[in-house]
Amino acid sequence: MGEPRGFSRTIPVAAPPPRSFHCATPPECAEFPLVPPEATEEPGREDRASRALIPKASLEALSGRIVVLVAAALLAGAVYGKYKPFTWLDGDGRFYLNITKGLLGGTLDQRGIHPTSWFEERLGWNRNLGIAWSNISRGRTGTYYPKHSYVMPALMAPLVVAFGEAGTLLYNNLAILAVVILMFLLARQVANGPAAAAATLMLFGGSLFLPSAYHLLADFTHAGFALAALLLILRGGWGAAGLCLGMAIWARPINVVLLPPVVLLAVFRWPGWRLALRFSATLAIPLACYAAMNTWMFGAPWITAYQRVLIVKNGQQALGDHADLYTVPLLTGLERVFGSRGDGLVRGYPIVAVALLGVPILAWRHRRLAAVALAAMALNVLSTAKFEVFHSRYYVLFVALAVLPLAALAQLAFRPPGPRVVGERRSLRPWLVLGAVALAMAIGAFATRIGHRPGVARGPTLDERAEQMVVRRGDTPCDFWNGQHAAYECVGTESRDFGNLTGRVPSLDREIRGTDAAHALWVVPAARTRPLVARFPKTALGQNGFTLVFATTPDATGLPYEVAIELGPHRSTLQLARKGAVVRRTLPRPPGRSAADLVLSFTTTRGGRARGLFVNGYPR
Repeated sequence: MGEPRGFSRTIPVAAPPPRSFHCATPPECAEFPLVPPEATEEPGREDRASRALIPKASLEALSGRIVVLVAAALLAGAVYGKYKPFTWLDGDGRFYLNITKGLLGGTLDQRGIHPTSWFEERLGWNRNLGIAWSNISRGRTGTYYPKHSYVMPALMAPLVVAFGEAGTLLYNNLAILAVVILMFLLARQVANGPAAAAATLMLFGGSLFLPSAYHLLADFTHAGFALAALLLILRGGWGAAGLCLGMAIWARPINVVLLPPVVLLAVFRWPGWRLALRFSATLAIPLACYAAMNTWMFGAPWITAYQRVLIVKNGQQALGDHADLYTVPLLTGLERVFGSRGDGLVRGYPIVAVALLGVPILAWRHRRLAAVALAAMALNVLSTAKFEVFHSRYYVLFVALAVLPLAALAQLAFRPPGPRVVGERRSLRPWLVLGAVALAMAIGAFATRIGHRPGVARGPTLDERAEQMVVRRGDTPCDFWNGQHAAYECVGTESRDFGNLTGRVPSLDREIRGTDAAHALWVVPAARTRPLVARFPKTALGQNGFTLVFATTPDATGLPYEVAIELGPHRSTLQLARKGAVVRRTLPRPPGRSAADLVLSFTTTRGGRARGLFVNGYPR
């Protein structure tokens, strides 16, 4: 059965005969049919037949590999150029990791992982905490559940087990790469390989993909599920498509707005009742699981974590609903989405505007697919345009689907593949165009987005193990590593003492040069009666021991500082009484040990508060 009008299909073309072969008679030419007879008998078979007939060394065959290699190389460069431990988990990234930690421990309860003091103690800064700020939802029994979805934290758990915190960065880039691959496969529905590759790489290099590499974002996960559902329907995989769409909604409930475009696509490509029921059944599986989890946690299938957000109002706990944040006028919201300086989809990423120029071409040649894609893009924008909080990453799906009109536009630059006349030379134009696109992307990305890699200290430094520290202030444990501020928090800590220990040191490069500045911990010592103690368990030692570097900034206050140092049997005390001082202390390696606990106790002999003490260390 032929394909419904309005959808394009890549027509497989037979490889041309050898140059010595002459198609003089129809029987001879029949050995190279234009359309294999089995191509329309089963969804997807024409793709396999097409791949079998395309020369392996042609640009058509290599386009997908070029996209993967270029995207992977640029993502790796973006991460390598910025990598420093504990610096990519900004925004909600730390809280997603907290969810993963809870899941690895068999619970979604965030007590002991997320600081309860934010909601239960009077800290001087938390009298009013709004919905957008909070990352906790209160369950029907008072349990502190995560506000954010636990789908991505569950998916990245194996990488966290294998690679620790760095596994979150690896997962984020794998998710971005998966979206890029899906974009290319979707673009192949409307264009040949070179045009699809060019469109995919232009959107990848010119929009939000590379700037998102050095973060942990859930947006690429749920957008990837949605794109996979659309592609699977186009390829006839209705059962898997339903599962992917259900996971997209579970990962981000607002993705329920994608149901109408999918229903429209199903009408256009009606598969019959059997496959339609299979799609519905697999769609129901993740949605039923989500409803069951909502009932267990919040008391009803239709109550989500975003409707029971734990907030603080006038010093008292209360509940907030994210629906209350949809207050921005629609036109104002649309102007912000498309026209915001830096992050607007059109003003911030001009390649998206170029892609939208291809909408008339897409609509002319593939009107039904265009209707589905444009409906999904519009609903993706409208679903959050009125939301008070704006981030361009909310619209990963919009940018990804923009590859369809851009591919239709790019197809004008590439000759469609066809039978080659005997003796005809292959055109280099597709290679030149695609090569120019990749080269321009690489130059632009490395020049403007990736930046310079800071100096690397010698061996594993203490800041790389900051989250593994056991910290206490006097008798009070500081059991929460706040990734938003890259600092430990202790119960009863006031706002002016917010940074207790941190791996992120503002403006430190101007005060301490070299690798010591790049890998320093910022310490806020307490009075002698309440020393701040940091224990680094099983610190790796060099052949000759361990080197510690202490420093104070020129604007340090509350001097002098005193540091008590313990490394195995070694005990020593160090005092810093001058602003801008830098002192190195080499600790001997305990006999027979390659690792030992390192304990540092920080106090100030003048009492009160003190700021400006830095510490770094590495094996020697």
